[in-house]
Amino acid sequence: MASFKIGKRVLLVGGEGVVLFGPSARGIEREAALSWEVPNFDQQLVDALIKQNKSSSIVVIFDGADQTYRKEENIPKLSYFDRQRFIKRKLEQAFPSYPVRASVEVKPPKGSPVPPSYLFVAIPETERLDKIGDDMLEAGVPVSGFGLLPAESVGLVSSLGSKLFGGKGRRSRWVVLVGQNETGGLRQVVVKDGNLALTRMTPTSESGVQGSGWVDEVIREFKGTLSYLPRLGFTPEDGLDVIIVCGDIEKQFFDQKSLPVTNFQCITAVDALTAIGAATGNLSTTNFGDSLYAAWIGKKRGLAAPVVVPSINRIMAPRIVARFAMVGLVLSLLAIGTYTFNEYQDYRTVESISSRKKSRRICCRKNTSARPRQWMNCRSSRLLWRV
Repeated sequence: MASFKIGKRVLLVGGEGVVLFGPSARGIEREAALSWEVPNFDQQLVDALIKQNKSSSIVVIFDGADQTYRKEENIPKLSYFDRQRFIKRKLEQAFPSYPVRASVEVKPPKGSPVPPSYLFVAIPETERLDKIGDDMLEAGVPVSGFGLLPAESVGLVSSLGSKLFGGKGRRSRWVVLVGQNETGGLRQVVVKDGNLALTRMTPTSESGVQGSGWVDEVIREFKGTLSYLPRLGFTPEDGLDVIIVCGDIEKQFFDQKSLPVTNFQCITAVDALTAIGAATGNLSTTNFGDSLYAAWIGKKRGLAAPVVVPSINRIMAPRIVARFAMVGLVLSLLAIGTYTFNEYQDYRTVESISSRKKSRRICCRKNTSARPRQWMNCRSSRLLWRV
């Protein structure tokens, strides 16, 4: 499979720290990983941001546990602009105490008579996000957006499920991606018909992040998710595919487990990156899944659900203004070019008509001087003879 190009840097922010990924000649590269507890966290993050790839824009992805989701289905038929105002008002009513909010349109399956609905997301603006914003402002790096990991990884889950299980009969409507993130916690993303249905974040337990104890913890947490799916409309006839990102050692333990699912596969992060067409760069084989999310988000042109965080948006504002100014300049140059071209075409047309008239007058004078008894009608180019 042809590999895609990762064009952006991705800063994953979680409960235990941050991990910075960036593009390299060999693919995706892990540039830095910092715990919130390290001394001089701010200075170390600034140094990591300016050490390499400083000109590449950064996407900040929040993967903390304090994310709130709510599905809004009662959407009346409105025009585009009226619907946007309606969604904004409903979003404010749903999360009045949350300053950071966003909405994602949930499209029904093709041919379904069910109208589209919306998924509302919200997070509290924490001091840690303000800290991240201050550090990026000090580093002077360009920032292109802020998003939430579950909402931005829906396409990843669907694509990975298609690559791993696409040739195994009828496609399942439900796909679950489970992985331990280095930023903190076990993340589960559940996708139904290409839309986010459920996400769960479980803090890292005493059993650690590897070995048989971690495997038992993953199985226990997944069974908790499985017990909740019927409330969302899941039936065994729908099909359920499960993908778990783990290390080579953990694979052996998972193979001994039996789960009531349609398809199951435990895969390393490196193999998962290869499956979606991303080069692995300097990544080692671990059971952390952060690199998989970073590679997918880093190659996207835009975010599925961009979220406005005041402390980070102040860095993006000059970039957005400059982008609109550049678009305005290009449009102005195109307008001037079109006007100049039209004026030049009109000038050439007038010159051509003038040249033809001048040629006819010269022709008339020449014929009149050569034949004095002959009259020339220059308009119709006919010769009139005197009788």
